[in-house]
Amino acid sequence: MYRFVWRFFLLTILILTASCNMTGYHDLAQPVNRFGQFGIDASSFIRTTKTEHETGVECFTVSDIQASYGSCAWLSVVSDSQVIRAELRTGTYERNEQRIEISFEMQYNNQYSENATPSRNPGAVQYPISKSSPDCFAWDYDSLTNILEFGGHAYLCMDSVYDRVLSQSASDWPDRFIKLYILSTMSAHCRIEGFGGIGMLQYNGKHTLFQGLLDGTLEFCVDGLKQVTTRFIYTDHSDISGFVLNGEMRNISDMSGSGYMEGVVRFHVKSSAGRWQGTVDYSNMTITHTLASSGYYILSIDDGDYLVDYDYGNPDNFDFSELLDPDPACW
Repeated sequence: MYRFVWRFFLLTILILTASCNMTGYHDLAQPVNRFGQFGIDASSFIRTTKTEHETGVECFTVSDIQASYGSCAWLSVVSDSQVIRAELRTGTYERNEQRIEISFEMQYNNQYSENATPSRNPGAVQYPISKSSPDCFAWDYDSLTNILEFGGHAYLCMDSVYDRVLSQSASDWPDRFIKLYILSTMSAHCRIEGFGGIGMLQYNGKHTLFQGLLDGTLEFCVDGLKQVTTRFIYTDHSDISGFVLNGEMRNISDMSGSGYMEGVVRFHVKSSAGRWQGTVDYSNMTITHTLASSGYYILSIDDGDYLVDYDYGNPDNFDFSELLDPDPACW
């Protein structure tokens, strides 16, 4: 009976893999570049949102805040007690002093659900955005306050956000840095097609490079079938200005996607107040159905070690209101 079930499962996996390859997935054995890197002059701006049932954060990045045209990206992560939704759009912009026109060309979506299973969750997906005309928004940037008013909302420059974090008590740093760290990794994982679902099988035995929006790379690969090791290797990877990742973390799981995590990723933060660095250790984290489900991070900052609990269902995971004023329109 067991052999029959096992063979049936393998046959199902092979059929699903073939189906994935015929519906848009492609050979990823070679490095891919699906978006141009913005470069060292890029600036990211952030705002937080909060309602009765969920919290969220939006991050808008432009290749050069002083330039009249260039590349841009818009990242949104929203969390409630059941689901975390991540959406990333990339494209180009052209602006004058008062207005900005944005032509988003690609959208990436991923959804993390506590009750998801690999067979039901399609994983991260991407699709091109086609429209006849660009989106047009009012635009105003104050270089003295580092506040960008865009699309009717106020965004604060990440450089000022880091300064606010570092000006607080060191006991508040772990929660703040973990939120920034996870935001950066979710932006990266959003672009791994099939991540978190059955589509990850397309990476089995392959090493695929994904460029960071601003700099560096993320190397992603999957090895094994009965016991699967998923590797994330960051090399000077940066999706948000001033926040850079290096190192490797791994998921080791059975075929249902349940197991444990390991590895250490280093990060450094550059702000007007200086440069800080730290590490995130995954050795006490477990996963269920391919997603982190319980345990705690070991966060090291400024020669101090902190245990930061992982709480999947906490809507405050992406609540930055202690650093940013929530948008009044969201209350």
